[in-house]
Amino acid sequence: MQNTSSPLTRDGQLAINNARRIAEQNKQSSVDSLTLLLALLQVPNSQAQALLKSLNVKVESLLARLSATIKLEAGQAGAGAEVRRNGVNLSVESESILSESSVEANHLGIGAID
Repeated sequence: MQNTSSPLTRDGQLAINNARRIAEQNKQSSVDSLTLLLALLQVPNSQAQALLKSLNVKVESLLARLSATIKLEAGQAGAGAEVRRNGVNLSVESESILSESSVEANHLGIGAID
């Protein structure tokens, strides 16, 4: 899922693919912020997981809560606003997050979002 407007590292691509899988499993039409966070935390040795652990967050408990919340919301959700990017349906919120990440990466002279 690499493109010029928001290049992703291999782990970033893995997270997006995992988020898509999680959304599909929960019959969600798009990837939202909770799904994206869960996917990021599931990437082995992820920076997100390391950061949360450094703040004494119980990552396993957070993973369980995220998963439960996604399942609960999937049962209640109607169709929301979506943006399609490289074959992935993203919520408007997730698209905004990726766009802002791309701007920040460019500003810092980093070639990819990680």
